Amino acid sequence: MFASTLGTLTADELKSMCVALKDCVSVALGEVDSSAVSILESRGYDQAPVYDADQRSLFGLVETRRLRMLVEQRAPLTPGDPAIQDEERWFRIGSGVAVEELLSKMTGQRAVLVVQESDATEYGHAEWGLGLLTISDLNRHALRANLYSLMSHLEAGLASLVEKAFVDSWMWIRTLNESYQVNVLGYWELSKRRGVDVGPIGATTLAQLIQVVSRSTELLGRLEFKSRTEFDTLTDYIPKLRNSVMHPVRPLILEQSDVARVRETVLAIGDLAERVRRLGTTTQTISD
Repeated sequence: MFASTLGTLTADELKSMCVALKDCVSVALGEVDSSAVSILESRGYDQAPVYDADQRSLFGLVETRRLRMLVEQRAPLTPGDPAIQDEERWFRIGSGVAVEELLSKMTGQRAVLVVQESDATEYGHAEWGLGLLTISDLNRHALRANLYSLMSHLEAGLASLVEKAFVDSWMWIRTLNESYQVNVLGYWELSKRRGVDVGPIGATTLAQLIQVVSRSTELLGRLEFKSRTEFDTLTDYIPKLRNSVMHPVRPLILEQSDVARVRETVLAIGDLAERVRRLGTTTQTISD
């Protein structure tokens, strides 16, 4: 399994991704404020937090289109309105949350109210509203940094595996495309000329390490893959996700389907990292 800090966002990190509730355009139960609805529409906001009539307690989340309908019908927003009774629009966490759990939640919802729960008070159970989280907010730094850590952990594990598995470095270098071979050998030679020799493995990327494993029947077997196809299917999107994460201002997620794809890739990273960990340092060298 991953180290405890990998693949987990702290409550503060998740809060940094949310829109603070005080900064949201919100509405209250009762007569719907048409000016608030107009602001929501003009700013392109699809939903708004709902407070009780006294605007003290957070009650739920309602879609802007539902509010517009109520305004046109001159009908109030009531506590029993099905539009705000959906529990799936709440995301309750403790001191932290697994990235996979967050992505799983957002695969089915475009927006949620994030609430931190705790029993560590003199009065017992308590809740704090951390903010409103939308799929757009999944592009923020905290998630990107966590995804990068996951892939760095996997890359380091694969590099160690490849370096220890082959008795002769050329055996794995020759499995790469010719342009990759030139890059690896050239970087290695340049490093040696500068007095730093960490071996050719130091010039590889995550995509290249995945390619090495994919083209080694021996390593695939040791990692308990039944075929190259099974491995390639699992790892296909990992290099693409890494490239996306490495561009901090380019959107990682643009639509709902992107959330599901990133979640599947996180699961794939975890699967492969665990196989590498299980194999550990017992790998016998490959001599031919």
